[in-house]
Amino acid sequence: PASIYIHTDMNESIWLYLNQFTWIRFDSYITDLLETHFTSDSRSSTLTIGDSVFDLTSMCVINEAHSPPVTPIKRESLHHNRNSVWEWDMEGTWSPYSYDDSENISIVERDGLGSIVLYFGPQMTPYKIDTRRCVQCNMRTGFERRIRRNTTPTPVPTSTPAPSNRNHVQTSRIDCAVRRCLNTAVPFPQYTNDCTVCLENFSDTDPAYLLSECSSHAFHKSCMDRFLRTTGKCPVCNHIYIPHQGCQPSDGRMDVEFLPQGKCPLSGYPTDGTIVIKYFFPSGIQGPEHPNPGVQYSGTSRTAYLPDTTEGKEVLNLLEQCFKNRLTFTVGRSITTGRDNCVVWNGVHHKTNTSGGATNFGYPDPTYFTRVKCELLAKGFGGL
Repeated sequence: PASIYIHTDMNESIWLYLNQFTWIRFDSYITDLLETHFTSDSRSSTLTIGDSVFDLTSMCVINEAHSPPVTPIKRESLHHNRNSVWEWDMEGTWSPYSYDDSENISIVERDGLGSIVLYFGPQMTPYKIDTRRCVQCNMRTGFERRIRRNTTPTPVPTSTPAPSNRNHVQTSRIDCAVRRCLNTAVPFPQYTNDCTVCLENFSDTDPAYLLSECSSHAFHKSCMDRFLRTTGKCPVCNHIYIPHQGCQPSDGRMDVEFLPQGKCPLSGYPTDGTIVIKYFFPSGIQGPEHPNPGVQYSGTSRTAYLPDTTEGKEVLNLLEQCFKNRLTFTVGRSITTGRDNCVVWNGVHHKTNTSGGATNFGYPDPTYFTRVKCELLAKGFGGL
């Protein structure tokens, strides 16, 4: 017999899966099935939906037809139980889990299931949370820490170093970039001025260091660390060491094609070939970094052109870096249509016509390369 599916959209939780480094929300149908099964009093540890097996103890989905066949999943609550917070022992100091993770641990304890696997950190390290033994175990190293349920928790400050699934990639990227800057910094004992950041003197135990791209700008290493994490720039000359990471949808594509001279020529470049850049973004659901989390956004496709010259290839390289850092597009209001929740340009101008001049977003435009390089430099790519 035919079955009728009715979606009430009354779930108090959402379910997400990890696509490379980005958590993406399941559609409402999958979410309802997972949530119903997860909160059932008599549930098993697995749920089969189509060709996929969802393991709700290991928190992963298994599908041998996919690559990779095992994908981490997680549940996030839209209605947090703030009267009970689980904490982990960080060298004698109790630090809270995120409220989402804490609530999931509480459900496992309530249902007598014993343990659940959660994923933390830049490498998505799996941790087995054992509510019976009250320990968390790093499943890669075997190292264990104590955990506890605190029934009178204090609010979690935004700077709490508790393990959390959110923003782990951004934090890891900054950590790695800062370490790279500090490792390449050069001691400069002959520097006689004060540190530009803290305005204190240098000493034998806390000497001056030069950043790798700044020949005469010296700081304490601790000051350098703090400033780079905050701004990503040299505090004297504003040289960008750590480009900002944007909120461009993660499932977009940037395809590049090199066409020979005479095929799709650009006005003003009669003897040069053409570089064709094609961007494509499917529609999707906005994440926490977007203006309206949980709301659908409209995708887009755009085509842009560069001359196949030395300068054109230089700009192409910068555009590719910009795209990889998710800064070429964003989600917002379309200036052209006035519609909200669309994938739109993010401040780096492209030539979308082969002719017509600057007023028609085409060529020739004698100052285009100068302008676009400045726009890219403002986002952290290229140099003067």
